[in-house]
Amino acid sequence: MIKTEKYVVGNERDLAYRAVYNMTTGDDKYMHMRLGGELVDLCTDIYFVTRENDRGLSRVWMCYGKHDGAVCNWGAVYTPEECRGNGYCAMTLDLCFAEIDAMDNPPPALFCTAGEISRVYKRYGFVPALKGAEMGPMYRPCTNSPKTFQEFCEQYYTETDELFVIDADFGRRNEIDCLLRFALMDMGESFGIGNVKDLFWLLMDEPERAKIVLTKEGKTVGWSVDGEMQLHPKYRSVTKITEKI
Repeated sequence: MIKTEKYVVGNERDLAYRAVYNMTTGDDKYMHMRLGGELVDLCTDIYFVTRENDRGLSRVWMCYGKHDGAVCNWGAVYTPEECRGNGYCAMTLDLCFAEIDAMDNPPPALFCTAGEISRVYKRYGFVPALKGAEMGPMYRPCTNSPKTFQEFCEQYYTETDELFVIDADFGRRNEIDCLLRFALMDMGESFGIGNVKDLFWLLMDEPERAKIVLTKEGKTVGWSVDGEMQLHPKYRSVTKITEKI
């Protein structure tokens, strides 16, 4: 029997978990780390899967940090080639967004990057994040969040007079590699520090080199690598920056 279900990392490892596990390649270190619960103290990871017993037919994943206002990295949409053309992906996406829209406290927005498949994602409320774009970075508001990415940024990046630097971790990675990256791209600025293209690879291989920059209100507005900092433009004139030990 074919079923479409949700698996929340940290819950009992049922058939939905087995189906996701079985369709995750052995060399996908990152996804195995998340599915295995190594980040459960920092993040909420949710998989939606259409399965036949423990055979995965289609999968969607989302994750967000456990701090207030955490945004969501959504994606890893995958249907094995031999399973395509049967509507399994649509079944999985339908459940995913029905569950998201029924959440009592969903993340304020979902972020992903998409090429031609963006036309499918638009059916579920995604819009291009960058002004004038048809695909690429995508934004999907939840609950009462603004309809456009630009309005979301106006609400998120509010002025402050003090910043704090803390050790980087996966709990706040989405605010850097998704939100800040898309915001800088939308303003025509490059994202990255030196030869480091994103926070993800540092967290996987050399986390001790990375820091996160917060406002005193707890918003994630920048990052640093080996002491070199990249901030959202709104905060580049702030002079009071304190490193928390």
